[in-house]
Amino acid sequence: MDAKSPNPSVETLLHAFLPHKFIAQCHANTILSVTNQPDGKALSAALCAKLAPVVPYAMSGLELARCAADAFETAPDSVGLILMKHGLVSFADDGRTAYYNMLALVAQAEAHISLPDAQTVMLEQEGDSAGLLFFLGQVPGRLAELT
Repeated sequence: MDAKSPNPSVETLLHAFLPHKFIAQCHANTILSVTNQPDGKALSAALCAKLAPVVPYAMSGLELARCAADAFETAPDSVGLILMKHGLVSFADDGRTAYYNMLALVAQAEAHISLPDAQTVMLEQEGDSAGLLFFLGQVPGRLAELT
């Protein structure tokens, strides 16, 4: 061991406890928009249960790694894990598939929270005659309706 090397990530154990060669992890806002709802666990399970079991919230480190390993054991054919109030991990025996598994899980959440009634609002910044164009999908209000 090299004492001068950087400290490993607190999530190293989570990756190490999973049997796959490639692990992809993200903290996608789309996933968090689902998991962070008052009924986020049930909603996450309904959206992704066939692809990824839901891991209860735990602080990063050994506790999260243990919870993730336990969840994986209940669904060894899964392509990932939804980490409550944290994000997701996906996995496979090759990097491309692990990445595509992550995209598939995020797409499940995106399809659920897609906002066909999103509004485009022009906000003018002081001194900027052109203003700034923002696409505001009223996400907080729409997600609150889901709960």
